[in-house]
Amino acid sequence: MLLPKFLLATGTLGLASGLGLGYVAWRLHQTEQTLLSRPTVTGHVLVSAVEARPAPAVSATATSQNHMYWQLTLRYAYDVDGRAYTAERLSNEPPMENLDRHDRPSQALTQYLQRYPVGSAVQVRYDPDRPERALLEVVTGAARSFILSAAVAALVAACAWGLLLVRGSSR
Repeated sequence: MLLPKFLLATGTLGLASGLGLGYVAWRLHQTEQTLLSRPTVTGHVLVSAVEARPAPAVSATATSQNHMYWQLTLRYAYDVDGRAYTAERLSNEPPMENLDRHDRPSQALTQYLQRYPVGSAVQVRYDPDRPERALLEVVTGAARSFILSAAVAALVAACAWGLLLVRGSSR
């Protein structure tokens, strides 16, 4: 009596989880594609450093709860349609390291910073509707883990419902 309810709940939860994770994957992929399709202009680096800073807030209401990270601090200048802009956003997934685990920036992080020496030319991707919003790099592939998780959840749902059907047809 308990097994059919468990299988039904597992199948339903698996389907709901799979759909939710699939939606997140789709949204991440869409965001990456939007960023990749933005126009680019050549800019130049004004500031390039590694600093200890609080974690960036995920939303306007989120807080970092006093977690500090080593983060790249970049400021770059660029022109769009004859108007000068400066921005600081490096990437949609900026590299950072937790200060609790690293008392100083790792060699990998400092080597990463060497890509952007002060005065160097950079390709800036900007939002054509709001040119002050820009970034230098677009990291892709964030959706992969969500796609895999959605597939596993859907497989769990299919197995649970399959077992429920087999069990029901054997009676």
